[in-house]
Amino acid sequence: MKRLFPFIISILPIVFSFSTFDSVLHIRFIFLSIAVSIVALLYLFKNKKLVNNYLNHSALLVYLIMIFFYVFSAFYHGHAASSIFLCFKLSLFYIFSIFIINLIIEYGYKHYCQSVVIFSLLISTIYFLQITDNYDVIDFVFSSTMGNKNLLGSAIFLSLPFLFYTIIIGNKLWRIISYVAIFMAIIILVSVKSMAVIIALIISALSFLILFKRNQINRYIIKAIYICALFFLATFISFNFFNYDIKIKDKISTFIKYRSSARLVLYKSTFKLIKHNLLLGVGPGNWKIKCPEYGVYSTKELDHTYYNGLNFVQRPHNDFLWVFAEAGVFAGLCYIILFLIILRESYLLYKRNVKKERIFYLLLFSTILGYSLISMVDFPLERISHNILFFLIVSIIISGTIKQNNNYKDYASVWVLYLFLSITLFAVYVGYVRYNGEIHATNAIRYKVKNNWPMVIKEINKAYDIHYYEIDNTSTPLLWYRGLAYFQQNQIEKALVDFKQAYKVNPNHIHTLNNIGTCYGNLGEMEKAKEFYNKVLALYPTNKESRMNLAIIYFNENQFTQSLDIILQSRIDHYRLRIENKDDFDFYLKTIFQSYADSVYNYSTTEEQVSLSSFINDFENEKRQGRNVEILQKASKIRKKNKISYKNAIMNLY
Repeated sequence: MKRLFPFIISILPIVFSFSTFDSVLHIRFIFLSIAVSIVALLYLFKNKKLVNNYLNHSALLVYLIMIFFYVFSAFYHGHAASSIFLCFKLSLFYIFSIFIINLIIEYGYKHYCQSVVIFSLLISTIYFLQITDNYDVIDFVFSSTMGNKNLLGSAIFLSLPFLFYTIIIGNKLWRIISYVAIFMAIIILVSVKSMAVIIALIISALSFLILFKRNQINRYIIKAIYICALFFLATFISFNFFNYDIKIKDKISTFIKYRSSARLVLYKSTFKLIKHNLLLGVGPGNWKIKCPEYGVYSTKELDHTYYNGLNFVQRPHNDFLWVFAEAGVFAGLCYIILFLIILRESYLLYKRNVKKERIFYLLLFSTILGYSLISMVDFPLERISHNILFFLIVSIIISGTIKQNNNYKDYASVWVLYLFLSITLFAVYVGYVRYNGEIHATNAIRYKVKNNWPMVIKEINKAYDIHYYEIDNTSTPLLWYRGLAYFQQNQIEKALVDFKQAYKVNPNHIHTLNNIGTCYGNLGEMEKAKEFYNKVLALYPTNKESRMNLAIIYFNENQFTQSLDIILQSRIDHYRLRIENKDDFDFYLKTIFQSYADSVYNYSTTEEQVSLSSFINDFENEKRQGRNVEILQKASKIRKKNKISYKNAIMNLY
C-alpha cells in the first residue's frame, strides 16, 4: 500500500490514449480514481483508520468548503455532464490528499520524492523522443504527454523540489539519477520558452536564497556547484541544439503590448462575468459556455480565423479567476486561502525544523510561491498530473505540521472510509463514461472530415450521455455533430431537432446558432432565421458565415440597404479576409451594391447616376476592386454617423 501512490506518480506520464481528443485528461482521471479506490479498499480490508485531525486541518477544510460551493453552484447553474465531472475531480484530490497524509505519517515521503524523479525523467525522455527529427524547429508544438509546452514547463517546475531534495537525501545511485533528471529538466525549461515558468523559477530561486541561512551554505556548496554547472551546460545545449534565439527587446515589447493581448481580453471578459455572477458563479464547466456573452470574441485580439472554426477558448488562463467565475466569490477566496495556508505552514516548518528536512520545506515553500504565479497565467488546475504533484506537496506540508505538533491520536469513524470508497468508485464510472464518449466523439470528428455522415450519426449515438458526457473538449455539443450529419443528408427537420437540443446545452455555440438559422431559412421561416443569425453576430461580430447568410436573406427580400449594412458592419478587414481566404467576397459585395444602385438609379440626379454607374463598372477592374471596398467601408461609417443613404455617403466621398 505504501508504494501504490509512488508507483502511480512514477508511471503517470505514460498513461495516455491516442483514441481521444484530449489524450490525458479522462484516462488519468480514471487511473487516479482506481488507485484511490484500491487504497480505500485496503484500508477497510486491513481495518486501518484515518486520523481525524487530518480531516479537520485548516488547508483541507478550506479546500472542502471550496468543493461545497462547487457542488452548490452546480446544483443551481451547472450543466450536468461537466459539473458532475468537475465536482468529482475536486473531491478525488481531497481524498487523495487524506490518504497521502496518512501514508506519509506512517512511512515517510522518501518514496514519493523518488517517484517524482522517475516522473520527471519519463516526461523528459518522451519529449526528447518527440523532437529527435525536428532539430530546426524554433517554436515546438511538442509537449511530452502534458498537453502543451507551457503545461510541460509547469509540470517540470513542480517536480524540481523533489529532484533537488533527492540529491541531498538519496544514495549514490539516486543522486546520479536526480542529476540526470535536473539536467534534462533544465534543457526542457529553456526550450519550451514559457515566460510564466521562467519568472516563477526566478521568484522561487530568489525567495530560496533570501530565506536560506548563510551558515548552512557550506554544507551544500559542492552540490550547489554541481547543479549550477548542470544549469549552464544544459542552457548552452538548449540555445544551440534548439535554435533558441532570445531578443531582449522583443521580450520587453511583448510585455509592453500585453495590454492589448488576447489573454488580457480573456481576463477582462472574465471579470465582467464574475461581476454579474458574484455569489455562485456560472456553474462548474460553464465558463467556456458563458464567456461569449461578456465580449470575449468581440475584439480583434482573438483571431477569428481560429475561433470561428471548431476550437474556442476553454478557460480564462488564470486558475484563480476560473474558480471565482464558475463557483463564486467564496470558492475563489477559499482557493486563494489554500495557497496562503500552505505557504505559511511550509515557512513555519522551515523555521522550526533542522538539518535536511528544513531545506526540503524551503524548497516546497519556494515552489508553491512560483506555482501561484503560474496559476495566474495558465490552467494547471484542469490537469490531473499537475494536481497530483500540487496536492502531494500540500500533503507533505500538512503531514509535517501534524507530526511536529504530535497531534494525531483521534481516529475518524469507519463510515468516512465507506464514503470515500463510494465517491471514488462512482468517479471511476463517471470517468469511464466520459472516456468512452470521447473516443466515439473523436471517431465522429474523423468521419465528419471524410463526409461519412451515417458513421457520424452512429458514433455520436454511442458517445452521447446526457448526464456525464454531452459536450466535447471544444465546447461543441455532441448533438451538433449529429444534426450536421442529418443536415448534410437533407434531413432538415431531424437536423433542426438536434440543433435545438445542442442549443440548450451551449446556447452560445457559434455553429449551432448559425445552423439553426440555416435550417429555419431552408424551411422558409425567415424571421426565425434572422433571429439566430443576429444572435451569432451579437456574440461573434467578425463571423463571416452568419453575416453573409443574413445579408443574403435581406438581399432576397430586396432590402439592399440592410444587406449592405450587415456586410460592412463587421470589425474585420474585409479586403484582407478576401485575399487570405480566396473567397468571392467582392463578388457578393458587387452584386448587392449593383442591386442597390439599380433600386435608387431612377430616383437620382444625372450626376448621381453617372457616379453610381462608374462606381459599379470599377468593380470589374481588378486594380480598382480593393479601392472600391475601402470606399464602401468609409461610406458605411459616414452613413451610420450622419444617418444618410449609401448614395449620399458615396457622393460625399467623391
